[in-house]
Amino acid sequence: ALDAATGKQRWAAELSDEVISAPTIDEGVVYARTQDGRIYALDAATGTRKWVNDQADVPLLSLRGNGPLLVAHGVVFYGSDDGKVVALRGDTGSAQWQQVIAKGEGRSDIEKLDDADGSLQLDGNTLYATAYHGNLVSIDAPEGKINWNRPFSSYVGVAVAGKQLIGVDEDSVVWAFDSSTGGDMWKQNGLQYRWLTAPEVQGNYAVLGDLQGYVHWLSLSDGKFAARQRLSRDPIRARPLVVGDTVFVEDVDGTIGAYRVAGSQ
Repeated sequence: ALDAATGKQRWAAELSDEVISAPTIDEGVVYARTQDGRIYALDAATGTRKWVNDQADVPLLSLRGNGPLLVAHGVVFYGSDDGKVVALRGDTGSAQWQQVIAKGEGRSDIEKLDDADGSLQLDGNTLYATAYHGNLVSIDAPEGKINWNRPFSSYVGVAVAGKQLIGVDEDSVVWAFDSSTGGDMWKQNGLQYRWLTAPEVQGNYAVLGDLQGYVHWLSLSDGKFAARQRLSRDPIRARPLVVGDTVFVEDVDGTIGAYRVAGSQ
């Protein structure tokens, strides 16, 4: 933890393995996830450990990546490396519920990969999640019950855009689904195999980065291309970040771009 005004270190806490997804802060607690399947809760002021939850049965083979933790209403939600969505109590780390959204079926170890690495999205009391070689699911967050599910293999997750969900599948085809039923609304395959980032919503557009350093804007109404800008020649892997009317995009080399949609104030 660094002092925001001076950059000086306030504290450091050593965890059991590397941390490759961003920590999450909520009500004075820092929640961090390590690559070996543990979730840590640390005091934000001192770095003192409050609790640790150990998944224990992390698969020997998985995709490299961990979806960021989602913390809301005193609950920590995450997708596991074995195709589950899990809810933990924020105060104790004990499990409240879990739901299987991918079953790891197939003959080879590659076919059995079923990581739920995509970003979880919470809209009111509804949680949306995806898994590689798995499903897109809508879950009642307080109870952990599935509202609906549909086959959809993704390792980046979805974005919520009103009554739509915008998702990117394993081949980088962009889809729009009805958030209440999971039904198809449109798809855009013009970016196939460009290894897109997770989508973000900027006004009436879905924003995505790709392997070649381009940023793309798609119309939410029909999925058609609205604009494209090249940030750099390096891959963009991080999900774009929308703040107000501006979207911020960063490539793997640390180049950052900020964009506004033409006509916005």
